[in-house]
Amino acid sequence: MTVEQIKSEAALYLSSLQDQILPLQQSYLGMNGKYWQGVGTPNPPPEDGAIGNPDPTVARQGLPSWQTFGASIPFSAPFAIRCDEERWPDGTRAFVIRAYFGWGDGTWTGSIRYKGSWDDLDWEYMEIPD
Repeated sequence: MTVEQIKSEAALYLSSLQDQILPLQQSYLGMNGKYWQGVGTPNPPPEDGAIGNPDPTVARQGLPSWQTFGASIPFSAPFAIRCDEERWPDGTRAFVIRAYFGWGDGTWTGSIRYKGSWDDLDWEYMEIPD
């Protein structure tokens, strides 16, 4: 697989995840006062087009797993996924869903933030120096 093929597959998955995760997050926020956070899986993330197998049963300590939370993750994929909460200086809460994978000497990360509405998918490459 090429970088562009992996990014395209990840973008398709993130788009479908947006639809399913928003009502789950709104409910979780209402009941818990914060957004749910999904641990990155698989760990380590796939590299250079390899296929990984995300684990729906992994969870951050004290939080539901992806499966228990109700978010579907791919059975196999050339990327890993995670979900993180953010708190902004004005007190606003947001969450970010990410797909990421190693390539060469760095990592590609595609992120979509929800802060009252969805941002556009943004890709970044971070090279890790020797």
